[in-house]
Amino acid sequence: VLNRISDKWAILIVVALWAVVIAVADMNWPQHMGPQNALIEALGNLV
Repeated sequence: VLNRISDKWAILIVVALWAVVIAVADMNWPQHMGPQNALIEALGNLV
């Protein structure tokens, strides 16, 4: 299957999945470790 998918798409899928993992981890971040949704808010400020 991976032979049929170009490297560009494979990298794009990995980056997208990694972004989802980071976003979910940020939303579920424990309060005692720092503010929740800090990464999402920082990205929102850039846009």
